[in-house]
Amino acid sequence: IASGAGTDDLQPGPRVTIADVEAAYEESCGFIESVGGRIILMASRALAACAKGPDDYVKVYGRILGQ
Repeated sequence: IASGAGTDDLQPGPRVTIADVEAAYEESCGFIESVGGRIILMASRALAACAKGPDDYVKVYGRILGQ
């Protein structure tokens, strides 16, 4: 069984940080893995709202995919 891992629990806004997005992805991925699921990494509205440029996407997705 595959499940989408995302950051929908975060409301995009000025207080959301890159670290918040990473933590939300880690929590979602961790839960899916804990029940034996396969992860489908979903796009993040929160990341789109707080990213300052392409390097932020590389940082977040690189870290999450590297785990």
